Amino acid sequence: MNAVEQTKKLQRQEERRVRVMIHNQREADRVAELTGKPGPTPETRQKVGQHPIERLMAKGFLDEHDEQALLDIAEAYTAITAAVGYASGTLERVDNSGARMPQERAMIAKKRYSLWWDELQRLGLQRCFYPVIDLAVDGLSFNAMSEARGIDWHTARKRVRAGLDAYHDAQKGPNKK
Repeated sequence: MNAVEQTKKLQRQEERRVRVMIHNQREADRVAELTGKPGPTPETRQKVGQHPIERLMAKGFLDEHDEQALLDIAEAYTAITAAVGYASGTLERVDNSGARMPQERAMIAKKRYSLWWDELQRLGLQRCFYPVIDLAVDGLSFNAMSEARGIDWHTARKRVRAGLDAYHDAQKGPNKK
């Protein structure tokens, strides 16, 4: 699939997502009219609408350093796993994401990511990788993570905490621990 086909596919997916969202809102409005129940309160809508990282910061599970770590991890992960395609025997980025991200910044993010992965391996915490990626990149809640990974939400929570602690330890360096 070339870049144009990929872009068209993504555009069709986004159009479908918007149509489904509009349909769901209209259906909710129709049900509210028929039943006379107004639906969720503004507070509930706000709570449901918050990103999982924002909710975890509000509850005190994450602090500013954790939020920055998740942003760094997400940036490096998306830079490393950006879409690639074949072109005359070599790999090149289809979405040109490398061109948009300053090279130096991308290298620093990848280095931090690599240090984190080495620390996870050193501590035997490779299982913590996917829950952290699920939160940082995909924005999954602990409940959604538990369903996707086949673990309970307590385990997902512990793995995210252990993964973030390993990230912080890795950034300190071997002499500063």
